[in-house]
Amino acid sequence: MLVTCLILAGFPVAAEQSSKDAHFKRDHHGQAEQHAGPQIDVAFLLDTTGSMDHLIQGAKVKIWSIAKEMLDAKVAPDLRMALIGYRDRGDAYVTRSFDLTDDIDRIYGELLKFEADGGGDRPESVNQALDDAINGLSWDRGGSVYRVVFLVGDSPPKMNYQDDIKYPVTASLAAERDIVINTVLAGGAGDTGQIWREIARLAQGRFVSIPQTGNMQIIETPFDQDIQSLNQRLNGTALPYGKRVQQDEVRQKLGRTAAAPSSVIADKSAYFKSKGASEEIVTGRGELINDLAEGRVTLEELEPEALPTDLQGLSPEARELAIAEKTKERDALRRKINILVTKRDIYIKKELAKQGESDSFDGEVGAIIREQGSAKGIHY
Repeated sequence: MLVTCLILAGFPVAAEQSSKDAHFKRDHHGQAEQHAGPQIDVAFLLDTTGSMDHLIQGAKVKIWSIAKEMLDAKVAPDLRMALIGYRDRGDAYVTRSFDLTDDIDRIYGELLKFEADGGGDRPESVNQALDDAINGLSWDRGGSVYRVVFLVGDSPPKMNYQDDIKYPVTASLAAERDIVINTVLAGGAGDTGQIWREIARLAQGRFVSIPQTGNMQIIETPFDQDIQSLNQRLNGTALPYGKRVQQDEVRQKLGRTAAAPSSVIADKSAYFKSKGASEEIVTGRGELINDLAEGRVTLEELEPEALPTDLQGLSPEARELAIAEKTKERDALRRKINILVTKRDIYIKKELAKQGESDSFDGEVGAIIREQGSAKGIHY
């Protein structure tokens, strides 16, 4: 079949995992291969009370850049990300948790919903956030997996809740499970810093302090607008399929990308380049060209009503031809984008070199990942 031959020729199909510790990745040439790692499972625990507004807004802009930096190893790891926002009892919520997933588009969408509010009495439900992370997330237990938490906030934990599991217990349990907890202090609160240091020590992590704003540097480049324009055309090749809820989710992801600042779109393009997935335009399931390439679905198994709207009513041969044409268009656009992304990366590195060392949130996260990842065979 035309589509099958096209996928086998240029768009690899992922096989089923043979064991829990076996993962599938793409190298930088887009080839799929079975391997026993590396993999990063990372959870970000963010204080979402009012004082954290600037850092949260900065994180929304830099999430794809942070994800991309995690992939920029000599062998790109598989990446799963989780997100937990926390406040305190009496606020709109105590914790809001989103489990580990390789669907970074979904995590990005949830992060966009976070707004800084509440708080005021300083101590927050840090204990609950840590318990949700260590005991509530679906951590991969494989020996080659780098499991890491970043606890980010400016206020200490509230310690007088009788039904809380206190942070020393949770941090020690994390160490037993080989989950590293790194603590990031936003601002200069001494009482918070003391406890953040203790949590990091108990969980074999690092403590860092950054400005209250997060100090994230957004560098606009001469290539951002062209990357954004090409991405608009790239998104036009999307073929959402399946049940209505799945198709709607893909369209929402595309809509969020279209509405994002050009620097965010460029960072997302750089993430896909580092991932080596030339056919992927959104993460997660539901986009036909990508799911065909990943071996998640075949055209034969799809009911007519589950087909993308553009393909309904076409003969099987005509459907395959339409998919092949869109795949070819997508591949050409991705090659153009990747050339611009390479030039953009060089530009950004030069600008960062001019600026010198920075105590930014994204910079500190990147430095910690590079340092700790080496212990799990992830070398940058």
